[in-house]
Amino acid sequence: CCPIINPGMRYPDLMVQRQVIVHLLGEAPPHSREEMDTIRYRAQEELQDMASLHYRRERHLLLKHLSSAVGKTFPAVVLYLRRDGALVELVGYPLKTVVRPPAAVEIGEKIRVRLSGVDLWGGRAHFGVV
Repeated sequence: CCPIINPGMRYPDLMVQRQVIVHLLGEAPPHSREEMDTIRYRAQEELQDMASLHYRRERHLLLKHLSSAVGKTFPAVVLYLRRDGALVELVGYPLKTVVRPPAAVEIGEKIRVRLSGVDLWGGRAHFGVV
């Protein structure tokens, strides 16, 4: 048997795998098409909720880690220019934020940012350009 599993959709994929195995054995399918659709849509919603919880937990842990580094500077790369500043991503951390550089910057330019505070309840880190 060859597993047919997508890590993001394990339960629905296991159902499809079960349907295929039963079909290959010549037996009646355990689920109707309506049952498969219902479970697939319900599982998709649950998986999205779980992914959201996973993202929020990782972000909280990252911010908690950064809360001990208030006042330190970090290298960042400019990703996008906006009216209210520049979207940057910290080098070595999966964190994007908007900063207001005092001078013009270009996309792809490396700048240094200073962590001025962390709001764990709001899920935000506050940075300023050095």
